[in-house]
Amino acid sequence: MGFLHQSPTGLRFALGVAISVILAVPLAARNVRALRSSNERSLVAPVVMYIALIFAMATSAIAAGSAFGIAGAVLFLVSDSLLAENRFVVARAWQPIAVIVTYHLALAGLVVGLV
Repeated sequence: MGFLHQSPTGLRFALGVAISVILAVPLAARNVRALRSSNERSLVAPVVMYIALIFAMATSAIAAGSAFGIAGAVLFLVSDSLLAENRFVVARAWQPIAVIVTYHLALAGLVVGLV
């Protein structure tokens, strides 16, 4: 909600929605397929809801137009996408360090973008 206090524009909001949909649909589909093929079908709805929420955050950051906020939001998406990939699709040895780096950079970008 903090980004919504930074004079978002309709054009940037529309751009944020478009980017979010383009990125969220394949990500959600990949995670849902992995969950349905495993014994974790009960996680499908919560995972889809969480994906929608983090993409709403990214959309609001894009709409606000803060370069640091946008970078932070994108890095947060990358971090959480790596977490989901690691947990639901396939674990790779490099993912834990990539999550840590992208998550901390995301937090820095989000904080700087809000001040």
